[in-house]
Amino acid sequence: MTQYRLNHFTMADAQALAGKTANITEWDNDELERKVTYPGARITGIIVLSTPCLVIETAGAVITDARTGERLGTRPAEPELRLSFTWICEAGGVRGRFERGDRVALEHTGDPHTRLRPGDEGTVTRYTPGLGQLDVYWDSGSTLSMLLGEGDRVRLVAPAPEAGTGDAGKEPGR
Repeated sequence: MTQYRLNHFTMADAQALAGKTANITEWDNDELERKVTYPGARITGIIVLSTPCLVIETAGAVITDARTGERLGTRPAEPELRLSFTWICEAGGVRGRFERGDRVALEHTGDPHTRLRPGDEGTVTRYTPGLGQLDVYWDSGSTLSMLLGEGDRVRLVAPAPEAGTGDAGKEPGR
């Protein structure tokens, strides 16, 4: 886990995270009593308003007491959230957008010939970021690739098992 003290998260830190996913934790208030963690947040960019902000897409958040770690509540998913650099205190679990073995669910495809429907799940076999091509072995047996740069959309359901758990090297469906 990369930890930052307040006001020490830099533009270089943000640039290193761009295009990746991470568990991002920020301070939620001026009294530093609450922290908000966005697990598996997708870092979509950087924007400079009155201060530099990290732009993330979240699947929701968990609010905890900064001193005790007690869970205080949750927040819903947000497609575009801006976090001021001055409030970011941790970034951990940093990984590429998609990795072999990730479980994904289809949100949308423009392919009129597929039998896949939104919500169908599959396992990532390869991701080529430069082409925006995500190869997926779908649970239905389909091997339709997603063209993320051309409008196809999937969401991460579960990250690939960690190396050493026995599942990381398995071929999907075997």
